[in-house]
Amino acid sequence: MTVKKPRQHEIADFFRAVNHRIQELSARSVDGVFDFVCECSNESCTEGMTLTAQEYDDTHSRADSFAVRPGHEDPIFDEVVLRTPRYYLVISRGALPART
Repeated sequence: MTVKKPRQHEIADFFRAVNHRIQELSARSVDGVFDFVCECSNESCTEGMTLTAQEYDDTHSRADSFAVRPGHEDPIFDEVVLRTPRYYLVISRGALPART
């Protein structure tokens, strides 16, 4: 059986890659806080959020974890494991079997 990532996971992966590039290109900020793009599964979301470099690194210590703005979690695909005023840390519930 082939395992396929749901579209929601592909979108979150894309935003995660954008944020990784933002972190690479950004000089260290004076207060240690960076502006990132919400990594929710809504492909039209363009909202930002702030995280410290350490929060960003901690969030992405797992391949299936993402940072989203509060209220942007998808109850079908995401499990919220950390809630802060600025962002939520969500764990993806995994891939779905591909239809044959």
